[in-house]
Amino acid sequence: MKTFASLFLFCLFSLVAAARELPKIPADDIAGTFRQTKTLSDMGVSLVSTGDFRVRKNKDLLWRTLKPVKLGFLLTPQGAYQIRGNEKTPLPPAATPLMRTLYAIFDAAFSGDEKTLSGIFEISRPSEEAAPWILVPKKKPLSDFILKIELRATADTLGSVTLFDVSGDVSRIEFFDIAACEENAGADGNGRL
Repeated sequence: MKTFASLFLFCLFSLVAAARELPKIPADDIAGTFRQTKTLSDMGVSLVSTGDFRVRKNKDLLWRTLKPVKLGFLLTPQGAYQIRGNEKTPLPPAATPLMRTLYAIFDAAFSGDEKTLSGIFEISRPSEEAAPWILVPKKKPLSDFILKIELRATADTLGSVTLFDVSGDVSRIEFFDIAACEENAGADGNGRL
């Protein structure tokens, strides 16, 4: 299940946009790149991966790690899939509750449904410009994996998200080149890498 936490972090980009305190990208379809640094607390090791993402409002979210290995996740209203090469494999049934929650967050964020989002998280907005937003999951399945999330924004978009998970590991994702995209930009509709 920890593998899916990375996918969850991208949904938080939508959350910040929905809060209406940061400028929104005026498009239903957006894309960008990311760099994720995961620090494993029990080993004192940091792992770095990079990749890209694409969001098509009310359609899907594609999150692809490109280095050091190619691995993607596709989240749709119909289900969640792992992408390797030309193969799209449904995630195991055990992942279904978390994936449904992720899709609900994703959908609520893009439609500006703050009521749904505040039902999922306790949200502390910063009083100072440089301070992070703090989100704490209110219930399962997210609270089984996530202690808290910190969001940091630049002047015009989300800069980074840091996730503190229950095992003590910390994942920081920095976002780059976020912009409106063509419907077919990046991977094809199947998320091929």
